Amino acid sequence: MLPTGPVGNEINGFRLGMSIEAAKQRAIEKGYILGRGTKSTSNWISFVLANQGQTISFCGDTLSAVAKSYAGELHELVRLVRDWTWTGSDNVSRQIGFVQLVSDQPSISYSYSYIKHPCRD
Repeated sequence: MLPTGPVGNEINGFRLGMSIEAAKQRAIEKGYILGRGTKSTSNWISFVLANQGQTISFCGDTLSAVAKSYAGELHELVRLVRDWTWTGSDNVSRQIGFVQLVSDQPSISYSYSYIKHPCRD
């Protein structure tokens, strides 16, 4: 079974703009293990969903970035690029990456983040 791809501004039920309380509740509902938060500035904190290869980051109380990585293949990457990479006038940046180191299995990552928010310099 392939992982759920990005939909709208949401990855696995974590939608940009959610409150930190709503995101923590979503993690509990889905059985995700919420890692310890890491602060990069006084208002920016990121959490790793340890059993999902996913990171959620908050500016203050607002979910402002969501990223996911998983083992994938080139055909899936091509589909994601065709269907998903665009930056609209909605203040959301969408990014996709593909990495394969030596003989390791390829890895696909994708992320959403607000372009402008109070935690950006």
